[in-house]
Amino acid sequence: MEHAERIENEIKAMSYETFLKRGFRFNKRLRRAHKSELANLIDFENGVRHKFLPNGEKQLSEIKERLSKAIELIIKNRNLDEPNAKALSELYSDIAKASSSSDINDIVESGLYFTQEHK
Repeated sequence: MEHAERIENEIKAMSYETFLKRGFRFNKRLRRAHKSELANLIDFENGVRHKFLPNGEKQLSEIKERLSKAIELIIKNRNLDEPNAKALSELYSDIAKASSSSDINDIVESGLYFTQEHK
């Protein structure tokens, strides 16, 4: 993997962590968001295997569950305007269809956009 690609993957993972933190701040009992969750999935997709991690499908499933929970918490606890709340709600179907880290990154970028007023 090239240096530029590693940096790009790191940025994607940091964006994922930032979005989850926007939702998880409302429920401190949830496991803390960490960029390694998405970084490990990206590594898996690029052929890098870690013995201590589950397979890629399980990693993806866990990420999708955590994204859904973050969206739920943001909608419930933030006073979002109607267009942003609706746009976030529509991300649930994108999460259900997501099949790769690229799909997850697209969802995260949308989520960050629609919640930028509530950092």
